[in-house]
Amino acid sequence: MRRGPGGVGVLFVALTACGRLGFDVDGDGGDGTGSMVVGAVDVRFDAVTTAVDRATDPTTAPSDGERLQIGDGTCPGYTGQTAQPYRAVVIQNGGTQPVTVSAWATCVAGDMAVLSYYRRGTPPRTRTERKNCVIGVAERFSPAAGATPCPGMLASSGRGLPLAVGEYAVVWLQAEGTGTLPTMLHIEVQ
Repeated sequence: MRRGPGGVGVLFVALTACGRLGFDVDGDGGDGTGSMVVGAVDVRFDAVTTAVDRATDPTTAPSDGERLQIGDGTCPGYTGQTAQPYRAVVIQNGGTQPVTVSAWATCVAGDMAVLSYYRRGTPPRTRTERKNCVIGVAERFSPAAGATPCPGMLASSGRGLPLAVGEYAVVWLQAEGTGTLPTMLHIEVQ
């Protein structure tokens, strides 16, 4: 952020490719040290929209997620072997109060997946970015699990993600091992 007349901070905003909005908060031209990129928002929560169900459509899901090596509660570590399908949902707290995000999948026999939260405005693309989750992987605890272990990260169990007003996050659901990607992802705020 550059200082304008009287020491007032000036925020430089630039529209970039792919509908992303770049913020150059330190006035350095966007070298990444003070910049934040926000991609297209999939879900904007507010006073009206407090819950969504997203079909993951596993057959068309991107499959450049790397095979996971995980421990429940830790950020993903990758073996770099088999590509895995995933869905990343960019969300924003568009309301007037802070909220806490809960997310869970609905699984059927054969589904095996993990869920992570990222505090950012775009899905993580690199191995390093994917390792830097805010709240680590969940393999279980979905209220819609049925007989199959299914990932869920719920505010009621202390695994929700707090979001300030205007803040962005990514909910990441990825197939694990030989399992398939669950067909439904539920996200809600409280």
